[in-house]
Amino acid sequence: MNFLLFIGFLVIGYSVSTRFYQSDYDDLPNLYSLVMTRSSNSIQSLNNGQRNILLIVVNTIDINKAQLESLWLITNIPPNSNLQMLPIFPSGNGAVSDFENHLLRSFKLDNMNGNPILDQDFIKLLKKNNFWWSGYIVIDHVAAMEILNILGKANENGEIISGDQLNNEHSEVIDNPQKAFASQLALMQTACHGLSGLSPNPDLQQLLILSPTHLITDLDLNQLLLEWKTLLLNQQMPNCKFPTLEISRIDN
Repeated sequence: MNFLLFIGFLVIGYSVSTRFYQSDYDDLPNLYSLVMTRSSNSIQSLNNGQRNILLIVVNTIDINKAQLESLWLITNIPPNSNLQMLPIFPSGNGAVSDFENHLLRSFKLDNMNGNPILDQDFIKLLKKNNFWWSGYIVIDHVAAMEILNILGKANENGEIISGDQLNNEHSEVIDNPQKAFASQLALMQTACHGLSGLSPNPDLQQLLILSPTHLITDLDLNQLLLEWKTLLLNQQMPNCKFPTLEISRIDN
């Protein structure tokens, strides 16, 4: 009798669950994208699927000469394709803070089995200040130029904004926090504008050639590019948001 009762309740439970949750399978492409995003072993996420990527721009990947130029936290919560761009260094808040000074002084690349990696003391400093991320990507000037050329975007005069132009501007203003932030912001905004014009099946394999000479990451780069292509094929075009700029406009 107990066994029959158990089977009976099991059948009832299954019937009720399919009635209430069947609608979740109406949009299979988006569901596949969401499941892939959350189940990927290469990219960690919070329980709500949120991912944070540290994007670090340096002058060179040479571990003996590398200097921090900018640090951004890029946040995304699938299936929404919005990318929240949060500047950490320079923050754009005027004078450089003690935390930003500490970041600048402590930044370093280490060598692990012949490959450059982000220094553990720098990682600990960020974690101590309550930053969490799924992974990091470090790019130098060469990688930044190549990425911008891949995402080439015309300005108001119809000219293509190149990585060379932006990096030349940055080299002139690195000692001025406000100008340095404006230059790095222009770099990110140009890249973001280029993302919106990507074809559904872009050739992103060129980025693999940049690693590890001009680009290093603790993520699976092949998996990352695969997921980008999946988003684009599902017509989920990335859209960048700069929330700190929006707050600044409200305050003004």
